Amino acid sequence: MGPVNPAAVWGDVVVANPWNTYQSSGDVGALKDHYVGAKAWVDSGIPRGADGLWDHKYAQYGDWLDPKAPNDNPGGATTSSALVADAYFVYVTSLVSKMAEELGLENDAKHYKNYTATLTKAYQKAWISQDGKVANETQTGLALSLYFGLFPEGQDTPAAGRLQKIITNNNYLVGTGFAGTHLLGLTLTQYGLTDDFYKMLLQTTVPSWLYQVVMNGTTTWERWDSMLPDGTVNPNEMTSFNHYAFGSVANWVFHTVAGLASAEPGWRTIRVAPIPGGDLTAARASYLSPYGLTSTEWRIDDGTFELKLVVPPNAKAEVVLPGTKDDVVTVGSGTHTFTVSGFKK
Repeated sequence: MGPVNPAAVWGDVVVANPWNTYQSSGDVGALKDHYVGAKAWVDSGIPRGADGLWDHKYAQYGDWLDPKAPNDNPGGATTSSALVADAYFVYVTSLVSKMAEELGLENDAKHYKNYTATLTKAYQKAWISQDGKVANETQTGLALSLYFGLFPEGQDTPAAGRLQKIITNNNYLVGTGFAGTHLLGLTLTQYGLTDDFYKMLLQTTVPSWLYQVVMNGTTTWERWDSMLPDGTVNPNEMTSFNHYAFGSVANWVFHTVAGLASAEPGWRTIRVAPIPGGDLTAARASYLSPYGLTSTEWRIDDGTFELKLVVPPNAKAEVVLPGTKDDVVTVGSGTHTFTVSGFKK
């Protein structure tokens, strides 16, 4: 077997996976074990071009299988694979800085923070025009640039507005592939556009999540249309009926619908901030954290929002109720009930 060319996103997992695992587990030892590999990927695993970003002579998978990718070319997405690679390069470099900080490696943390700033400027020069437009004004091009903090100061909010308009003009159908889908909802919520993502989440025609449900899918698929509307299997390559990539929307569902997220590595502090939307009037979810089972269950009845929260032993929760202007209520272990009267979505 010959040498394997490095690839962004897929290769970037050597950084992102240890970081996300640490966020879930709080295991500093595991983070330390993987730090050497994360550094090696950023320092020497990624071939550089003249501008310090990716050397784009290497083929990339890019925003693999976005809805408009040609059937015989899954990587031929509407967003440049080079833009995707460069955006993720900046992001994982910032994660190495955070890893170093958590490990008490002050010099490394400072070095990679400065390196992130240098790469961000290179990204802006390569992909963002003077008036703040991204070279690819697509759902993925804008979401990555927004979520990874790649816009010059003051240009992000107008970009979020353009992303909202693109989504609206696309009848709230998904326009992202593997690289953009898992961040789209988180980006919209970050910019106060949660209602727009609820509209996307509840669409039932292809490409959408509920299209797969309408077609009797019990798993998420590799293609948005692994099964065609006439009930036949998509005859093209990369047609799996059990694939994680588009199922990554579950992260947004847990964070935003259920309102469950860790506020610090290991879930000792839980962030509870459900945001009801769409036509949902109730939701419940649970997560087995290192401290034990934590859960939320909420419902809306006659204008009253009620939340039941279970916090495991030796943990605490920071609760933000919908419609309370981000006021935080901190509670300890046990079962807690909160209500908001006169609630309107």
